[in-house]
Amino acid sequence: TETHSGRLRSRLANPLDQLFSRGSAVYKSIRFSGGFVLAGVLLTLAACDGPPPKPVQFNDRIAKNNERWYNAIQAFKKKATEPLSKGTNVSAKDAQGAYDELNTEFKAVKRASHHMPTPVSSPTSGEFRSKYQEYMDGQEQLLQNEVKQIVATAGNEGMPPAARANAIAGISAEVDRKEKSARDGLLGAQRAFASAHSLSVPNSGGGGGGPSMGPSGMGGR
Repeated sequence: TETHSGRLRSRLANPLDQLFSRGSAVYKSIRFSGGFVLAGVLLTLAACDGPPPKPVQFNDRIAKNNERWYNAIQAFKKKATEPLSKGTNVSAKDAQGAYDELNTEFKAVKRASHHMPTPVSSPTSGEFRSKYQEYMDGQEQLLQNEVKQIVATAGNEGMPPAARANAIAGISAEVDRKEKSARDGLLGAQRAFASAHSLSVPNSGGGGGGPSMGPSGMGGR
């Protein structure tokens, strides 16, 4: 019997564990403001083309792809927003460099999300994949709009660090609001997939959905 472990986070500061168990799987998730990882085993193959996977493998491919995105968001925060909340300056060059790295990682993650064959005879895997791709589309919109606002604010050395951190928190709250629909849709598809394949998803907290750039994410709080 295999055991896969992970967690579903609605926000980094408020993790929500989601266990998939059939004696064989446990699942996790993250998001942009809180970082949303649909997680499974990190030893599984990365998202890729190939023969149809088993349901648990399909979940784990999405999980590993989203884990990469989650890690990219954390790296961005450490360079561009977290120093401000500690009173440390962030230069425009450093903020832009952090964004460029984040954007490069996103392109790879989104590309992988479109190379995920679904399990054979699975009534819900197509919807699960579709909702994940919709979620990625939403993340891209945020990257091109609100996250660029965060970067401009983070690198605005005419403002004190604390003032920049507060302004970023406001932008992040808007990001969180915009993310909610796609995040909730992904979580619903995730649960339907689990149910169709006799996987249980016990609730262990509040919140929902995918990695986030909202208040507990990009705001660095």
